[in-house]
Amino acid sequence: MENRIDASLEQLLLPENGEIPIVHRYEGLRDGGGHEVEKEALRLKDVRSERCGNGINITFERDGGQLEADATHLKFPNSWETVLSLHAVVVNGSQPIIFEMSTLGARGRFIERKELAPGERAEIRLDLPDLPLGQASQPAWQSGFIRFMAQWGQSWPTEGALCEVEGAWGPTMGNQAASVEIRELWLECGEAGSQLPIVDRFGQRVHAEWSGKIRSEQDLQRNREQEVLQEPAIPKEQLTRFGGDKHLPRHVASGFFRVEQDPDGRWWFIDPEGYRFWSIGTTGVRLMDSTIVEGRESFFEALPEARGAYASVVNPEINSPANDPKGRKAVAFYGWNVLRKYGSPYVWRDQVISRFQSWGFNTLGNWSELKYFADGGFPFTVSLSTRRPGFPRLKGNLPDLDAPGWEAAFTEHVEETMAPLRSNPFVLGMFVDNEMGWRGLSGDQLDSYSEQYFSQVSSILKKHAPNHLYLGCRFVRRMPDAIVAKNAGRYCDVVTVNSYDLWPREPEFREWYKHAQRPILIGEHHTPLHCTRQAPPLYAAFTEEERERLYQELVEKWARQPWAVGCHWYQHADQHPTGRPLDGENQPVGFVDITDTPHPDMVAAARAATPNTRKWHMAAPNCPRVT
Repeated sequence: MENRIDASLEQLLLPENGEIPIVHRYEGLRDGGGHEVEKEALRLKDVRSERCGNGINITFERDGGQLEADATHLKFPNSWETVLSLHAVVVNGSQPIIFEMSTLGARGRFIERKELAPGERAEIRLDLPDLPLGQASQPAWQSGFIRFMAQWGQSWPTEGALCEVEGAWGPTMGNQAASVEIRELWLECGEAGSQLPIVDRFGQRVHAEWSGKIRSEQDLQRNREQEVLQEPAIPKEQLTRFGGDKHLPRHVASGFFRVEQDPDGRWWFIDPEGYRFWSIGTTGVRLMDSTIVEGRESFFEALPEARGAYASVVNPEINSPANDPKGRKAVAFYGWNVLRKYGSPYVWRDQVISRFQSWGFNTLGNWSELKYFADGGFPFTVSLSTRRPGFPRLKGNLPDLDAPGWEAAFTEHVEETMAPLRSNPFVLGMFVDNEMGWRGLSGDQLDSYSEQYFSQVSSILKKHAPNHLYLGCRFVRRMPDAIVAKNAGRYCDVVTVNSYDLWPREPEFREWYKHAQRPILIGEHHTPLHCTRQAPPLYAAFTEEERERLYQELVEKWARQPWAVGCHWYQHADQHPTGRPLDGENQPVGFVDITDTPHPDMVAAARAATPNTRKWHMAAPNCPRVT
């Protein structure tokens, strides 16, 4: 058949000389971003493969064993632009299993699972209409890896459940291995472009269904009219206008946010009226996150006109050279949906604040849109950056602090951003930078550079924004070096750490606090959603029920640590299925989806957790006071 391309099954065997070819590919990371990796073209985990009469026999030596093979290693083409589906003919061994076949792109997986009875022969068909969504910003039709996996015996119910036990599952059926014979493996091909478009005019995946999917502008309006917010999760009379808790002991009022330890050593934000405040909310409350459309216009059912009522969502300001150095045309689907739904960004702004109050949130986290929220009467954070355009950077993308003119450029940036906010009491604080490459330095160089960095930034902030807190540089969870944490603590009011983990592990954060001796804010965290809205990521994703429970558990475990002053979910709205410009992140991780519809699981989780944060924090163990 002309539309069938067969794999070379022999390539599923380990080479006799043991030398497996290396392939280079881009892969998305659990804690954000992505990078180029080197991988063996054939990877066997708790698996062995061998020839048998009619094909290749794969023996899974334990539940969850995996065989992965690069598509080109199997003699499939590198471009899958004409591919419609992947097929395998398999014959099961002597015990029932769940057999999974999947393709792995740069950012997403496409999966087909089938229960097989002992001895059953079956054809597994994996339809692939949305391959570019697994690639996001990487070449749309580039082939990836093919994975075979089997479950049986004491199988975990979901991949999220496996992640929770950190891969430690019980013994399988008497520790008996399971075998599957792969007799055929092929691609079914058709006409290039026959399955386009893959994203509708609302930024949603075309070839999938889910409850509440938007199908018309009338649906957007209906959602707006029918959304009824529950009463605030925390009664308004319990809170100051800044969100401080009037039911807890009062401290001295300073007119602005600050941090302070209570008599038992627990850290708190103190609101401008002197009341204790534990910060909780989301990052990225903004309209104009965009996705590249230039060069892939055919992926989209419709795009807004560059001129007219929705011109602002085409090439929005946020699509800067820093996000896309090539300056390609981009569209902000969330912003387009908001304008079609509300008519005005200020109506949207008011709805966001009303939702946050209903959910018990009190903070707009990093990268929220000051244009709309600075005068919204709700606590917010400010994002600043030392990485000024045109100035050199050191290893790890760190700014060259000694470059001529750099200090003046950063000072100008701070002045320009903070001058209108200098006396705004709703500013919780200022973040400077995000997830910097501290591991690019070592030893004395790391000590001297980090000391200069934090002292110089702090000095400029104190001069030009003296009323507001310096919230640090947003470290990744794994401490780069104790000396960096120590230098951060000397100059930052709060040390912010982005923690992509199921829970904030007390020993890790105890170590952070030991060296920094400052309160700690979790600047980013989330639990990825496994759903039909998008191909799941390369790492574990979770059901709605799991996310609802895990959010509550994370907030409680964190609030019960004495140095904890808050946590911010990443991010407010789901990412575009076709990925953001810089690195292609494209997951449904928002509290609202791309059409501005709240995720019920996350709303329920927030409303259950937020009323208890101060109670949990008051129950945290005593902490030595910092003098």
